Amino acid sequence: MLPPLLGALAYVEVLGGYFQSDDFWHIAEVARKGVSLGWGAEHGFLRPLTGLSFLLDHAVWGLRPFGYHLTNVLLHAAACVLLAVVLRRFLTWCEYLRASGTALVAAVLFAVLPAHSEAVGWISGRTDLLAAALGLAATVFLLDLVRRPSWSKGLLFVLLASACLLSKESAAAFPVIWVILGLAGKLSRREGPDRALATVVVLSLLPLAAYLAARKLALGTFVGGYGTSMHTSLLSLDSFLNLVRYAWRSLLPPIPGSWGSLPSTLLMLGAASALAAALGTAFYKLLRGGRQPGVIVGLALLMGYVVSTLPVLSMGVSLEGPQSERLLYLPSVLAVSCVGLLAARLLRRRWALISVTGILVLAQALALVGANHRWRRASELAGRIARELGEYDPETTLVLNVPDNYRGAYVFRHGLTEAATFFQGAGRESEYQVLLRHSVNSLRDRFEFQVRNGAVRLSFPAGTELFVDGELPPGAELSGNGLYLPAPSGLSAVDRLVGFHRGLPPPVLIYEEYPVHETNIVHRPEDRR
Repeated sequence: MLPPLLGALAYVEVLGGYFQSDDFWHIAEVARKGVSLGWGAEHGFLRPLTGLSFLLDHAVWGLRPFGYHLTNVLLHAAACVLLAVVLRRFLTWCEYLRASGTALVAAVLFAVLPAHSEAVGWISGRTDLLAAALGLAATVFLLDLVRRPSWSKGLLFVLLASACLLSKESAAAFPVIWVILGLAGKLSRREGPDRALATVVVLSLLPLAAYLAARKLALGTFVGGYGTSMHTSLLSLDSFLNLVRYAWRSLLPPIPGSWGSLPSTLLMLGAASALAAALGTAFYKLLRGGRQPGVIVGLALLMGYVVSTLPVLSMGVSLEGPQSERLLYLPSVLAVSCVGLLAARLLRRRWALISVTGILVLAQALALVGANHRWRRASELAGRIARELGEYDPETTLVLNVPDNYRGAYVFRHGLTEAATFFQGAGRESEYQVLLRHSVNSLRDRFEFQVRNGAVRLSFPAGTELFVDGELPPGAELSGNGLYLPAPSGLSAVDRLVGFHRGLPPPVLIYEEYPVHETNIVHRPEDRR
């Protein structure tokens, strides 16, 4: 009971958060259109199970964010339990003696990894939660099936495996991982050959073949998402460096940016050396040491980890920031399994294993608390902006700037229109025109407006990242510390400018009436209070 309890308690804070970024689009989409096999097909994705989960949440909770966050937390808690069950059954099948200790250490570490904050704390991170939880559930039935064959277990495995694949594209790594686990079980067992490996291979390929056929029918291609070239460009230096970053970030929080580039480079080299040494040692011992269960299991878990990163390896993850951490959710299953195996092997005494695990869990939990707080504040900011922007008609309002993220936690990378219209009960569906999105690095950040003779100048704090949506209007200039927007004689339909100005905390939008027909008229924030 300890792993799921830790997994739930670690995310109590996010239960009070609001929706943010892609959440608005996903929920509005299923509320308006429902779910079909091709849900998300227009964006190159095939994730009907994720859409179905949002639809069920909407049917129960409406637009109350608590229920959606609760679903994410429960999925994470379920994944913690399933990881412990899978690892214990797999190690027992491989006749490894320290199965229970290894499984417990891996599951409690998995429950509090800081790298999971995005997947659990952000509602749209559910794709990774669903894929991992369903894949682990399928693995439980597969491991039970190879020990005690049954048609009902085989059917349940195929159904769960298919659901896993229809949750997220990166779940395509699971069939390969299942084959690796089956091979490890066959090599490590002392009795003669059996049909276990053949059973695993056949059952793993069935749902994978059906999934690929469904992708071809729904999308017209086997590889989609962010593009075929991106997902298949694995033989490059960038992919190798991404693998090293994954190895580091799967287990540890982001490196503070204040440390500079040299420590990051050294840590990258250290992680690369450790990964290479682990794989090399495992292969060497396997070749020289015979069928030792510990060696075979370790090598299988390491190979499974590498395979789990392949579908997302070209996308990468940052050492210094939290964005895209959700891609680490599935790889971290194998990463903590390797750590649990190593800890149980090195720390023979129970008190030593418990003490070291407790220290690791406490350190990870403290880092996770900070990450969850960041996501909670970002969601509150998104809610405040959505409510205030919803008062204005998107057809006559120009959004000068809006927060993209708060210290890496998404605010409005997407979903601004849905947040200000559908979620505020407005009947309007026109898109808001947004010139700039930007990072918010501190609650003390100030974005200063100056309006003179119809022209607007917006100044940004140092270190602000800027993201331009489309093209800037004619005459607009973007410099390192600000944006200049001339009086737009060609935008007569625009009645007002909307800009994220200052006021953190609390987050607030400051509206400037745009002087299209009059000049030298500036409504300062204090005039509107």
